[in-house]
Amino acid sequence: MKFSQQPVIQLLDAGGNIAKQNKVAVTASIATGEGTLGGPLTVDTDKNGAAKFKDLMITGVAGDRTLRFTADGLTSVTSTTVTVTAGQDIVIPASADGPTVPAAPASTDLTHNPA
Repeated sequence: MKFSQQPVIQLLDAGGNIAKQNKVAVTASIATGEGTLGGPLTVDTDKNGAAKFKDLMITGVAGDRTLRFTADGLTSVTSTTVTVTAGQDIVIPASADGPTVPAAPASTDLTHNPA
């Protein structure tokens, strides 16, 4: 099933400000639940530090899942629960803080943390 609202992951610095870093590779994976994540799983950020996924989908049985988004050298984020229902597109609940990170709680965006 294809996500009807595709995830957008916004890079933030340690202070919670938008980090405008171009070409940071962000990779999506299933954190909890069963199934296979399909589509382009790695997306580069644009000039504003946003990784905009396209054609992301999950195949497998109906049920709840969470997604993890990772980038080298940055803190990963985990989405809110995504419920897969047979015969319906998947909807990732939007963050109350706006559309920039519909796949993750706003307090857990990818942040720049030195290793």
